[in-house]
Amino acid sequence: MVQLFYHDARGKSIRKLLRYEGIPLHVNIFPEENFGTSLSWHWVITVSKWQNKAQVLEIYGNHCRQSKAKVKVLPEGNVVIKGSFKKSKGKLGEHPERSDKFELRLCTAVYEEDFQLGYSMTGSLVETGRFPASHLAIVKRKGY
Repeated sequence: MVQLFYHDARGKSIRKLLRYEGIPLHVNIFPEENFGTSLSWHWVITVSKWQNKAQVLEIYGNHCRQSKAKVKVLPEGNVVIKGSFKKSKGKLGEHPERSDKFELRLCTAVYEEDFQLGYSMTGSLVETGRFPASHLAIVKRKGY
C-alpha cells in the first residue's frame, strides 16, 4: 500500500509528498563524478507549511552550518530551493572548498530504476561561486 502511494505520487505535487514523508526532509548529496561511492554530505530541510521558506542544515563530517532559503514550487512535481550560507567562525568553521550560495532542484518524477532503488525525489545541487559545481541530490522514501 505504501509503495502504491509513492508510485502514484511520481510527477505529482511535491507538497503532497512532503506531507506524507514528514518534515524535516533528508537529502543525500553526492558529487556527480563519484555517485555510488561514500556519501559526501547531507542536508536536513525543514519546509514551512504556510510560507515559501525553509531552513537548511548542512552536515558534512563533524561540521554543520545553517541557512534560510526560499522555496519555489513549480508545476509537474518540481521544486527549487535557493539560499546562501552565512560565513561562520569558530570550531565548526566552514569547509574551505564550499561555496556559500546554492540552488537545489528536486523533482518527484523519478525514473523507474530510481524508484526501485527507493528514491522518492531526485535532482541536482548547483553551488555558485568561483568554481560552480554540480552535485546529485537524492531523497529516499520512508522505510529505505
